[in-house]
Amino acid sequence: CGKQSHNYLKFRGIQEDSYHFGFSDKPQAQDALELAKEMIDEFISGEVDEVYVIYTKFFTALRQQVTMTRLLPRCWRYCFPGCS
Repeated sequence: CGKQSHNYLKFRGIQEDSYHFGFSDKPQAQDALELAKEMIDEFISGEVDEVYVIYTKFFTALRQQVTMTRLLPRCWRYCFPGCS
């Protein structure tokens, strides 16, 4: 997670498994690939049961919102209706 998400979780007594920051200034595709590989490897190995991304959604300079999105496991029925 990033700096603001890290502080958000720390305030609530939650320890994140991975802490990354500094990508927002000049994001690179390689950064995203490395993060994705880390998350997928930990999920496949069974080290983690679920993978979430927590980030700050920016609306205005005065309004931001911490947002949490589950990446793994995906619920395929939402992507492919009729599939279980």
